[in-house]
Amino acid sequence: MSLSVHDGGGKRRLLVMGELSAPEEQKELISAINDSAGMATEVNFFDARLLPEKLIKVLASYSSGEEPLRIRTHHPSLSHYLNKLKINSRNDLAISENKRHPAFKALALGGSADSLAKILHIIESLQLSELTVFIVQHVSEDQPNLLDKLLKMRTEYSVLMPHHMMPVEPATIYIAPPGHQLRIHDQQVYLTRDRKVRFARPSIQVLFESLAHEYESSLMVALLCGYGDDGVEALKVLRDKGATVLIESPEECEAKKLPQNGINSGNYDHVLSRKGIQSFFSSAVIKNSLPDLHTISFFLEAVREQYGYDFTEYQSGTLQRRIEVMLKSSGAADFFTLQRDVLTNPEAFEQLFSALSINVTTFFRSPEQFDYLRQKAFPFLESFPHIKIWVAGCSSGEEAYSLAILLKEAGLLQKTTIYATDINSHILYEAKNALYSCQKMDEYQENYRLSGGARQFTDYIEKHGDIFEIAPELRNKVLFFRHSLVDEGVFNEFQLILCRNVIIYFSNKLQNRVMQLFSRSLHRDGFLTLGDKESLSLGDGNRFFKAENKEKKVYRWLI
Repeated sequence: MSLSVHDGGGKRRLLVMGELSAPEEQKELISAINDSAGMATEVNFFDARLLPEKLIKVLASYSSGEEPLRIRTHHPSLSHYLNKLKINSRNDLAISENKRHPAFKALALGGSADSLAKILHIIESLQLSELTVFIVQHVSEDQPNLLDKLLKMRTEYSVLMPHHMMPVEPATIYIAPPGHQLRIHDQQVYLTRDRKVRFARPSIQVLFESLAHEYESSLMVALLCGYGDDGVEALKVLRDKGATVLIESPEECEAKKLPQNGINSGNYDHVLSRKGIQSFFSSAVIKNSLPDLHTISFFLEAVREQYGYDFTEYQSGTLQRRIEVMLKSSGAADFFTLQRDVLTNPEAFEQLFSALSINVTTFFRSPEQFDYLRQKAFPFLESFPHIKIWVAGCSSGEEAYSLAILLKEAGLLQKTTIYATDINSHILYEAKNALYSCQKMDEYQENYRLSGGARQFTDYIEKHGDIFEIAPELRNKVLFFRHSLVDEGVFNEFQLILCRNVIIYFSNKLQNRVMQLFSRSLHRDGFLTLGDKESLSLGDGNRFFKAENKEKKVYRWLI
């Protein structure tokens, strides 16, 4: 962290650069804020994504009153967190110039050795549209080019090995024929037998340069795997004319030289995997700003490969609704812009991740279920020398802490460990902080009462201005860590598993997998609880469990 203090005109500005990871850095900033008491003070967080609990409590204590502390943030995660805590802050996120890209009229692929399979995959991803597609691949002049026959089996586009002076038509794929240079001018095909360029005929260089002049900014090209440098010089022409230039990552190529030479030239927009190129191309052909499931699927495959998070088995309706919301909130002009930003900017991915993660929760949500567990399940749990509970999809921790309170009142907390997991590392950081807004305190109190609470909810918290903190005794019994229900397995055996209003957002295939995971994780005498809109009919639940109380969504092993 770097902290600079600027005083002037009776005002103070604290500029905070970097993350606040070390305790001494946090102490330095807290000291600077305390020293500024009575002055008009503004704190600017330029890089911080989240803040530790001690600092949050200080900010909350100074954020109200006659001369409240002014807070400015520059990262979406921190802005969202402070908003949840109702701590006033100004969001100075850099707004990208997400103007709608001129509609693409043409796409082009150029490759040499090791590019055939990539070409086939990319073309297969394209829905039929009015765009024209051009392909040039290095093929020996004395060998037939079978690419047109291979593509006709994989696409609805018309596929042609064109003739000289043939008009260019929409919804058509044109393949540069062996032994000829292919150029496009005034929507006419020109085939010549002139010299080889970069030892190639057909040459990527020749086709790309002619397309740059023909289509300018309405063109997107991808340079794929291969040897040599054919096409590299054309990249500058393409960029000068406003075309979008993609290069396949050399890391996934056996023939790396061609894409690496393209990268070395510096004349490109993005270096992407083959799946990333598929996402760019498939989103370029859609007519509407909102994508269909076909287009979303290629995007999510690229996201999984790029960032390691798998959303491909989420329910289709959930995916479409949340991407639509993100389109509106992010300011992206269309889906092509959104997927471009996510695949090339980790901060944009974080926004997508937050949009697709399920983080709806509150203290003692569904209190009648908590009351049932307190009365019926806890007496069974008492027989175990050590109780292990898994709260799967714990979000920001309210459910785990609610359970800890009831276990405390039942005299079971000391021999209990609550494992609270979620896929979202940022939301887990918030859960570990154990800080929440007081705005819904009346709701929390009422839910606690309906859950059978024996005291007052406020007995388990400590207030800090307009936020409150969960008591240390409860926090110490909850272990928060990242775990994905999508692709990670068993990590312990539990007497009680809570997974509420999570799997309803998954596809049937993923629901099956999660139910199998729960069956391997639950003790034979344990309890499984689901959300109020979920049941064993989701996935393979009926193969493993039976209803203990169908109305309360509590289940036990099917024996």
